[in-house]
Amino acid sequence: MTFSFTLPTEWVIEIDPAQHQAAQQRSSSLAYHLQDAYLNDICLVTFLSWFQTEYDPDARAWLSPQEQHGFGGILNGSAIILGLKTQRLVLLPTQTSDTEALEIPQEWIDIPSWAADYYLAVQVDPNGEWLRVWSYTTHAEIKATAVYDESDRTYITETFHRDLNAFWGRLKHCPDTKTQSTIPPLASIATNQAENLISRLGNPKLAFPRQAIPFHQWGALLDQPNWRHALAQQRSGTAAKTSSANRLGHWLQSNIHSVTQSDGWQSLESLLGSNSSRWATSFRKELPDSTTVKRVKQLTFSANHGELKLTLLIQLEAEPDDRIGIVIQLHPSQGEAYIPPGIELCLCSPTGKALQIVQAESQDAYIQLTKFRCPTETQFQVQVKSGETVIVEPFVA
Repeated sequence: MTFSFTLPTEWVIEIDPAQHQAAQQRSSSLAYHLQDAYLNDICLVTFLSWFQTEYDPDARAWLSPQEQHGFGGILNGSAIILGLKTQRLVLLPTQTSDTEALEIPQEWIDIPSWAADYYLAVQVDPNGEWLRVWSYTTHAEIKATAVYDESDRTYITETFHRDLNAFWGRLKHCPDTKTQSTIPPLASIATNQAENLISRLGNPKLAFPRQAIPFHQWGALLDQPNWRHALAQQRSGTAAKTSSANRLGHWLQSNIHSVTQSDGWQSLESLLGSNSSRWATSFRKELPDSTTVKRVKQLTFSANHGELKLTLLIQLEAEPDDRIGIVIQLHPSQGEAYIPPGIELCLCSPTGKALQIVQAESQDAYIQLTKFRCPTETQFQVQVKSGETVIVEPFVA
């Protein structure tokens, strides 16, 4: 495909018609900003696939799909992490052909965990046929030259570079080039205040949550992964609901030897079967036969060189006064001896507040949360974090 209006220094990428339709369908579930959500979605999916093929096969999206969906309609931009480096790119899509200025939301500049090295301006064809990447700039250049518009919390710059071929050369051969300005830390907010803000701002019917509170509060929410994830859940309508959560009381009453369930949980026996490997032996050794019920679920994360699989286990025991005793463990996948260092297992409140956190260290065969007891109808979440990706499992005791 050729485009007569493009320059040889620009990148033009064809959009897959199937991806175009899928992005439109995903954005249609939002209450507001459907077109903005679509632009961010199709830009990220199309550019990342092309960039992995042409330049960096290990590049990956920074936010999880759920978080991208939750923020995609209210905050322009999406971030990509270069696979074998720590550099971050932010894609800024629009449908306009205006190339005189570039607007960057404040979140991508002034939140320490969100700031990128490079910012790429992308034009999206109104008919959904192509992307045109026409310029780039750096965080340091934006802070030095951009004008801040307080009314919509954006930085506007007319200083950028138009040679995208030189951009890749800079990425590949000059990885130590200074690209970021110093970012002062944001003032912290109390946990109960954060939970109240998440409940308020998470309402999908609130059209402009990023401007509903002072930036230091909004930025503090987005700077903390657990709070950010809880807010995205609320915004995308996927927050844990009692009706869709795993009901532990039902597990206690059901047949311990039941086969795999539709939600991915299965009995320990059905997972191990007759397996006599070291992995299976270790599993049984750590979990005594007296446990009333054990359930396991296989979790899959995208990793730099393929997929990372882990096994989440929950063991339950009926206790006096109608409470349930709960132990939660995270194991490596079958065939692996250890969990990768840095993996986090977290017990959280329904709004994402961390109650217990344990992190895997070198040569941990498994990690475990401290045993706790819940009255019936108590709601909680278990979160497993690998890098910036979080998998959430909701429960009701």
